[in-house]
Amino acid sequence: MARRLYDKMREQTVAVKILQRNIRAWLELQNWGWWNLYVKARPMITTRNFAKEIEELQAEVKELKRALAEAQADRDKVSKERSDAESEIELLAAKLKQLEANLSDLLGALVFILFFYYFLTVFYFVIFYFILFYFIWIFYYFFYTPFNFPFHTQLRNWRLSPIERPLPGDSGALRMNCVRNPQLPVSF
Repeated sequence: MARRLYDKMREQTVAVKILQRNIRAWLELQNWGWWNLYVKARPMITTRNFAKEIEELQAEVKELKRALAEAQADRDKVSKERSDAESEIELLAAKLKQLEANLSDLLGALVFILFFYYFLTVFYFVIFYFILFYFIWIFYYFFYTPFNFPFHTQLRNWRLSPIERPLPGDSGALRMNCVRNPQLPVSF
């Protein structure tokens, strides 16, 4: 019992010494600027729970790995679609070039056909009007100037008497007019 009492008093003595030392330290630090800053900032400082932070970071890493895997899968899918689209574009470009070549051939043929049609139209137009004007010329000279038309005058001369026939190199217009129109004076 005495031993217990002795141990108890010794513990109290040590506790009093610790308290005295802490109070002396507090009295010394009470007016120090850095201590005042520490005392005011201490309530704002929270204790960190490292285990919880590690779990959150591991969960975030797992989420990022999953998102990365999805992004890689999407990238592979888009890459495949892009390569398919590029091959399709190449096929369509080749087909377009072929169609453009066919179109240029068809346009060349169409231009040739239109030129040929235009040429034939102009040719037939010229031939038609040439023939038309030829017949008009024949009609005019045959019916309106019978004395100047050689064939007609030869046809008419065989009916004339030798006196009425024109002399060689003479058109015989005056003599013919005299014959045709008896009122005009005859001058030989």
